[in-house]
Amino acid sequence: MKMELEGLLRTLEAIYPHTQIARFCAENGEEWYYSLCQTNLQRHGTLIVGFNWGAGKNVKYSAQEQITKTDFYSEDVGSLSRTFSYLDKYLGIVARNNVSQTNYCFFRSHTESQISPQDIEVCKPIFEELISILKPTNIICLSATLRDYWLSGNELLDQKRKDIVYPFGEGCRTSYVVKGMLYGNTATYCLPHPNSKIPGRVRDEAWEFCFSDQ
Repeated sequence: MKMELEGLLRTLEAIYPHTQIARFCAENGEEWYYSLCQTNLQRHGTLIVGFNWGAGKNVKYSAQEQITKTDFYSEDVGSLSRTFSYLDKYLGIVARNNVSQTNYCFFRSHTESQISPQDIEVCKPIFEELISILKPTNIICLSATLRDYWLSGNELLDQKRKDIVYPFGEGCRTSYVVKGMLYGNTATYCLPHPNSKIPGRVRDEAWEFCFSDQ
């Protein structure tokens, strides 16, 4: 599998210079590049997916050149560490050894808005090939941007949605979660990002909705 994944890195190496985000970086003195993963990628496990890799202000990065083994739970995954308790509760402690993390768009940027629709489309076949290699049991999407992209493209089939209303100031807000089958064959759960400013009750209810029938 390592050779297959590093083949995807070679594909990214070939296409990156022709992307709009690469052009932006060249014009603005940024070095952001791309990455396929930052933790070990496992077959037949849980795949956590975000929108794209973030780039810190005035931080220079290099392109990922090889696949190395780093465990999701022992790696510094930032705010994603707040999902650990939910993963343990709904997938079981044993599943800890079979959790991977990646992003749909493999290009780094300081903000999501810097990623053009064209660059998102460039990443689509690479992501689909990644899915075909990993064959994940399920996908947990932690990006509202990615969720809406999949929904607008009718790529999430057999959808079920839950609206969760909660007090906000003098009124109310609604957070919604969606679950379905990505590309018709992979169970996918679109949940709030750990940094989303929502009450804990709402987050608990979202995870319960997605995994209560497991």
